[in-house]
Amino acid sequence: MKEEINFEGYFVSSEIDIAKYCVEKFGTIWKRKWEEPLVIEFVNSKVYIFSFGSVVFQNADEKLKKEVFKELKKYLVEKKEKINYESFKLFVFDSKKEIEEFLKKQIDKDFFFVTEEGGVILKEKLSKKVVEMIAFVIAQAVALRYIEDEVDNAVDSVEETLEKFRKSILILSTKRAVDYLFEVSSIKNRIISDLMLLEAPEITWEEEELARVYSQMRDYFDIKSSIKVVENKLSYISETSTHITSILAERRAEILEIIIIVLIIVEILLGLFR
Repeated sequence: MKEEINFEGYFVSSEIDIAKYCVEKFGTIWKRKWEEPLVIEFVNSKVYIFSFGSVVFQNADEKLKKEVFKELKKYLVEKKEKINYESFKLFVFDSKKEIEEFLKKQIDKDFFFVTEEGGVILKEKLSKKVVEMIAFVIAQAVALRYIEDEVDNAVDSVEETLEKFRKSILILSTKRAVDYLFEVSSIKNRIISDLMLLEAPEITWEEEELARVYSQMRDYFDIKSSIKVVENKLSYISETSTHITSILAERRAEILEIIIIVLIIVEILLGLFR
């Protein structure tokens, strides 16, 4: 018999103040690691709330999602205008034979598989830790989509600055260029910090089965390749920013040279009229 579990992940904010939420909602103190979610259980659904801005729903209908988002609104540190979204299906089977029929291949001791349709797992292996690991990777995936959007915005900004600066006369656009560089630098630093959220949680170093779930889930969402693309774009931003900084220095030198020449000419003219 096959059971289907549906997950939906949303990235809603750069941070969710779970500690404040727990105090005001449940009267409890929140003290957990950054990768551990606050899990709220309903009759047939669960909600996983991550401090780094992601919310993952398990078998939730639209009404429940709206209620949760409404309740969390006051605890979002920096709400995003565009909400990033990912979904994932987990198929749970009672026996190894059913899994082999579904996958159309024989399996050995492995208990978790990822296909184009979603995840496949043996029911006896479906633990709370496994489900939370699946939710965690989905939370990482939607956070990564946000990071990718931020990087693309940074690339657009630095290219726009470079183009305007090339077309400007002398140093007329220096202030604007410096402002852009400061903005891009801030975005870049924030992105580098956010990339730390995509590291493997400590528990995967200790439990082999969870490490397998984590690895396959990341492959499903192509997280490793996406991070590589982000890192390449960050390198491009750094190189281009350095180029703009060099142009700024050169143009300042040019301005100084022109000022010196003008002063010399003025001094010569004054000397002639005397």
